[in-house]
Amino acid sequence: MKAYTVGDVMDYKVAESDSKAVYVVYDGENFPLYVGQSKDVCLRLRQHIDSAHTQPDGIGSEIIRGEPQSMSWRFEVYPTNSLLDLEREMIKRLHPAINIVHN
Repeated sequence: MKAYTVGDVMDYKVAESDSKAVYVVYDGENFPLYVGQSKDVCLRLRQHIDSAHTQPDGIGSEIIRGEPQSMSWRFEVYPTNSLLDLEREMIKRLHPAINIVHN
């Protein structure tokens, strides 16, 4: 596991080896907000933010509402080849505030 800030991810400051990963976004009080998975975590976070106007209850909206503080929120990445399995496990274990479990 490696930790970045949301700002680091937005600025593409994620090591290439960490790009294909399950990720967890924690707020400033260390509360897990969202677990997701992607083959490119930087691009995926930008997609979340770009979709904030159509998904007002999503993680992108939370980041926008929380700016500028949200840019320092912790963004943990867990590189894996089993994205979906690890994502499900992390959602069940962490119970993030903004999530659904994929079938």
